[in-house]
Amino acid sequence: MKPKTILILFVLLTLNSYPNNKREFRGAWIATVKNIDWPSSPGLPVEVQKGELKQLINTLHNAGINAMLFQVRSECDALYQSQNEPWSYWLTGKQGKAPQPFYDPLAFAIEQAHKRGMELHAWFNPFRVKADTAGYIPDSTHISFRFPEWIIQSEKYKFLNPGIPEVRDYVKEVVLEGVKNYDIDGVHFDDYFYPYSGITNEDENTFKMYSRGFLNIEDWRRDNVNIFVRDMYNSIKQIKPYVKFGISPFGIWKDGVPDGISGFSSYHTIYCDAVYWLQEKIVDYIAPQIYWRIGGKQDYIKLAKWWTEQLNSRHVYVGHALYKMDREKDQWMANDISDQIRFNQQNQQIEGSVYFRSSDIKNNSNGIADSLEQKYYKYPALIPQMTWIDSISPLLFPFNLIALPSPNGTFLRWENPIFFDAADKVQYNVVYRFNSDSAIDVNNVHSVLSISPASQSFYVDTTGFPGLEYNYLVTALDRLHNEGEVSNTVTFKFSQLEIYNDLATENNLFHSDSIITDNKTRIKFSLVNQEIVNLSLFDQNGEKIYNLLNEELMPGTYGVLVILDKLHYSKYYYKLTTPTFSEMKTFIKGKFIRDIKR
Repeated sequence: MKPKTILILFVLLTLNSYPNNKREFRGAWIATVKNIDWPSSPGLPVEVQKGELKQLINTLHNAGINAMLFQVRSECDALYQSQNEPWSYWLTGKQGKAPQPFYDPLAFAIEQAHKRGMELHAWFNPFRVKADTAGYIPDSTHISFRFPEWIIQSEKYKFLNPGIPEVRDYVKEVVLEGVKNYDIDGVHFDDYFYPYSGITNEDENTFKMYSRGFLNIEDWRRDNVNIFVRDMYNSIKQIKPYVKFGISPFGIWKDGVPDGISGFSSYHTIYCDAVYWLQEKIVDYIAPQIYWRIGGKQDYIKLAKWWTEQLNSRHVYVGHALYKMDREKDQWMANDISDQIRFNQQNQQIEGSVYFRSSDIKNNSNGIADSLEQKYYKYPALIPQMTWIDSISPLLFPFNLIALPSPNGTFLRWENPIFFDAADKVQYNVVYRFNSDSAIDVNNVHSVLSISPASQSFYVDTTGFPGLEYNYLVTALDRLHNEGEVSNTVTFKFSQLEIYNDLATENNLFHSDSIITDNKTRIKFSLVNQEIVNLSLFDQNGEKIYNLLNEELMPGTYGVLVILDKLHYSKYYYKLTTPTFSEMKTFIKGKFIRDIKR
């Protein structure tokens, strides 16, 4: 084979290894119960809580995650200002105690998600009262004190009794409080309807009182859940039709279904009939927790395919067990997850993935964050459309797109149309880039540069190849990610790398020591405004090696100490980027250990 042919083959293989789906739900659960993902412990100072959450959301966004499922009610408590339930113990260290100084974690998380172009689905545990009765003491305003007759006890768990009509109405009102008062994109339930530890005769008297003609108590329990799910779906749509409703059922519906599958039966033990919800179209999506490897008696592929056969024009986003990469016994390897992601991306009926836990992405367990960022989620993805809610694309489109030079790339700016109907207003913008000699095809995922909130009608392209001309255009997305027509196209030549050797000072933002010692260099910069700052290290080929810093900072002067070790002599770059500015500088040396000082 000729060398040129080898090169072409290599390029084709590389392109085929990247995702080809322009639309893909890329979610991550942020669990707050027992401080699984956030905050790191109860009762932290408010600024520490905010800093941890911003850093977590930044990490998820950098990894390509475009939706976060944020747990706001874990044990009939609240991580938001509720008139119905007390503040969560896991937030302040005392149930019923508000954060001091006051802030609203749900409102804060929504703001942080939306400014990064991400969706936020508020995750409610509908019926769980207490995950562990041996834990903290609940507040006197907690539901377990106000209505003890509503409680089912099963081993160390306490649950609200779904068979009591007043219980179902109460939970519905709790959820609707969040729908009415917060700008959430979705409501999400896990599968805690009845206790996993099982239930025997604890609700026998309730069955006698509210049997509704059922003779079998297990059928009655499933119907209790179905009534609640249907009422919840319809009530959400009456208030805000665009708010999505999704549930993450256990990965196995029934033992023995499909053939060859064996395991815990959610249909018979926790009385979840997710197939019924799909048949009745009373959910917008399901995220089955298929927390097993490919192959065996709980074969991931066999289960995932089976779920796609039940969809009935709804979406499935498959849940992945990242947490199994952390356990000591039978620890999962990186390929256990990556093989599942590849399968999902090749199956057109699977609209995306959801990962448990966010902490594993934050900690880059077995390199999962690197794999997502550099391969599977290398290009931003639009959220899949839910055409049964709204399929009408915005009629107007961005205009007056212009390109301007910046120190190391292309600064794009445009204007968004104004819509009189709030449901159709521009919610996000998509920025596309094409080689000047290639066809413009907005369906090509490799052309997507950015998905950002419409309030930020600008973008700095820092990733082009120096000296090449590119065509840029922008589109508008509405609340449900329906995409409108394209803006005008602008052509612009990407800046030459040589300008990085000369420090640009007119912005008074970026400064580096001129002398680099054998083992360290310092990077100093100042911020005039509060901004998200990214500081990254690149090799001489322009490939990113590591993120040194990625967080929102207040105005002030900052310094990052980069410890260099012995590597091959070569040219490296470190680049500082904010939403309004970007700068890069070179140095000769190599390997580093991160050590940030402020």
